[in-house]
Amino acid sequence: MEFPRFTQGNVGAMTFAHVNAVFERIERLEAQAGVSGSRNPPYKRGRVLTVRITAFNAQGLAAWEEVSRNSLEFEQWVAVEGGARSTEGDNPFATPLKGTTFGVGSILYAFQRNTESGRTYLEPIQPQVPGLFIINSFTGNAPAWTYYGYPAQWSGGNSLFVVYNPQNDPLLPLTTLYNGAENPVDNAQTVGVGTIKPSGVTMVRQPIKPQTVVFAVPEPNGRYVFCVPNGYQVTCG
Repeated sequence: MEFPRFTQGNVGAMTFAHVNAVFERIERLEAQAGVSGSRNPPYKRGRVLTVRITAFNAQGLAAWEEVSRNSLEFEQWVAVEGGARSTEGDNPFATPLKGTTFGVGSILYAFQRNTESGRTYLEPIQPQVPGLFIINSFTGNAPAWTYYGYPAQWSGGNSLFVVYNPQNDPLLPLTTLYNGAENPVDNAQTVGVGTIKPSGVTMVRQPIKPQTVVFAVPEPNGRYVFCVPNGYQVTCG
């Protein structure tokens, strides 16, 4: 937080200059911890933190806690006792992390930024690269769904593609995915990406089936998008 500054007054031997010096030190410590926007212009960054995402709000802002490894042999992370957090009072999103390409439980690196209006937030250091994902589930309704998937790898076995999880992480986060092929709107003549409906036939768009493997790329805001034509439920006459 940013403290006021005094220009006169004293309490015994403590003058207004002493109080201002204490405030300056507290503000510098908060800035170094990555949890305060005190006197930091938007172009300056605080220290890098390793954080775990704990929740999202309706605006897509993430709550987080600072974490560290409890072992160098395994990918196990624990909350840092007395570490930085996004929570202030009853507000878990007081110092949120801005980003959409990770889920609750994700571990990532981030640094402090300030908006032009002075609000402090964390900016993730997370490269956005295309990749294979295996669809796990979906939510929503036609004509477009929100999909959730894990990174995929070729196994060569009976499953062909399986989840890529080299550290056997039991909390492997799901990645949110969107299907660009669902952008066209179906009408009386054509459905999907250009299928012409036969006369007297009803065709209803269906979500992409779980276990389907897709190749997804990040759009400008970092959300992963793939493009796979949907299946349709066909009813004749």
